[in-house]
Amino acid sequence: GRAEIWPYLFNYAKDHPFTGSGYGSFWNIGEDSPVYQYTKNWVSELGNGHNGYIDLLVQIGLPGLILAVVATIIAPAARLLSSSVAGRSQLGLLVAMLVFCAGHNMTESSLLERDTIIEVFLMFTIALTGVVTRRSSKPARAPSPERREGSSSRRRSTARA
Repeated sequence: GRAEIWPYLFNYAKDHPFTGSGYGSFWNIGEDSPVYQYTKNWVSELGNGHNGYIDLLVQIGLPGLILAVVATIIAPAARLLSSSVAGRSQLGLLVAMLVFCAGHNMTESSLLERDTIIEVFLMFTIALTGVVTRRSSKPARAPSPERREGSSSRRRSTARA
C-alpha cells in the first residue's frame, strides 16, 4: 500500500515545491492537516508516508530535502570514502551504518525523526565519522633531548634511593 500513499504526497509537493507544509505539519495536526486537502480516504488516517524522503519533501520542500540529504548522508559518505586516516574496519562499519540508515528511510520515515532508533544510529554514525576521519592539526612531536635526559636521570636517581 506504500505506493498508493505517494501520489497524494507528490501532488502536494508539486503544489508547494519550495516551502512544503512546515516540519511536522503534514500529518496528524487535526482537521487542518494538509493531507485532508488531497484525500479523505485511508491515507489521511496515516501518520507518515512510509518514505522519509517524500515526507521531508512535503514538509520542508525541495530545498530543505536537498539540504537534509546532503548534511546527513552525502557529506558524511564523501568524508568517509575520501578518508585516508581511518582504518578499514572503522570505515566499513560506518559506511554500512550510513547505507542502512539511508536505505531504511526509503521504506519508513526516519530521517530527521527525533524519536526513531534509526535516526539515533544515523547521528552516532555522523558523529563517529567526524572522529575517525579527523586529521590531527599538530604533528606528533618527539620529546626534546632535554626532556629525555631529564627523565632518564630522574629514573637513575630514584633507582639509587
